[in-house]
Amino acid sequence: SLLQHTITKCRDQLEQGAMFLDPDNRREGLIWLVEGAVNDGLDAVVGQKLFAVYQPVDSGEMEALPPSLFIDFGLPKQSLAPPETLTQLLNQRDRILGWSIEQQIEPYEQEITERRQREVEIVRRYLKASFEAQIAESDSKLMGYEEQQERGRDMQMAINEEERRNEDLRRRMDGRLQRADREAMISMSSPRILGVAGILPADQAVKAGTQPSMRRDDDVERAAIDYVMQYEREQGREPRDRSPEKLPFDISSKAEDGDMRYIEVKGRAGVGAVELTGNEWLTAQNMAEDYWLYIVSKAASDPQLTIIRDPAHTLPSDDVVKRTRYHVPAETWQSLNATD
Repeated sequence: SLLQHTITKCRDQLEQGAMFLDPDNRREGLIWLVEGAVNDGLDAVVGQKLFAVYQPVDSGEMEALPPSLFIDFGLPKQSLAPPETLTQLLNQRDRILGWSIEQQIEPYEQEITERRQREVEIVRRYLKASFEAQIAESDSKLMGYEEQQERGRDMQMAINEEERRNEDLRRRMDGRLQRADREAMISMSSPRILGVAGILPADQAVKAGTQPSMRRDDDVERAAIDYVMQYEREQGREPRDRSPEKLPFDISSKAEDGDMRYIEVKGRAGVGAVELTGNEWLTAQNMAEDYWLYIVSKAASDPQLTIIRDPAHTLPSDDVVKRTRYHVPAETWQSLNATD
């Protein structure tokens, strides 16, 4: 995947403390990559996940981020030495691990525990039913053999053989159930830090030859999302605001027939170019016609909506400029407006 390629490509830099640029000019600090894993009672790995922790330079609250966020960051054209404000944060590895364990890995462990317990309970019921049926059949045979023995027929050999089989079934059942119990015992293994990256606002890297991206206006973006939510309701769909989840789309909207729209909302204070992050563009390519781009111009004053379905394949490729992000000029998106 693009994320795996990005992390692999930058692995050495991450270990040394690579520098990335935030096109939104909102983040300045460190992003730590932490690997968390959980094992079962047989010491088998049953879950392994990569977590990202954002540590702001102003000593504010740390934040859990999706590791895919690296796709959206740019690399400086020239090597950048991390400023002292960032290097001073590098001695807080224990604090990062402690926060990640409490806020990310423990909830993940609980999620795996609940899932494994459900799975093991199903296995236990199947095992008990299967073995108890075989044991009941064996008990019935033993009763029959003993009745024949009482009537004078020599059944001792058959009785001994069936008793051994009966004991073996009970022993195997106990062993399998004990193994299932151990598989349900979930514990966290020691997490480890895979790397750390410095994040600077792109504006701070202008001298390094990196062109900053357009600034994000949270008020305009909020107004645009609210407008789209209302529009979707008016069209008879059930929209859900997913923007707090930091997904590569802002809204999922369900029609009466079950059809889903995954909508990325771009709000503009006026009328101008819009940009899609690398993660948004990759998702648009993968989802194709299920992915929708809603552009709300004049979002805070006189909202005007342009709808583009499957933007990765609909927008003219010659007009879309890939910088740190995919830059779509206003005249390009204005020429497209999907019918609802």
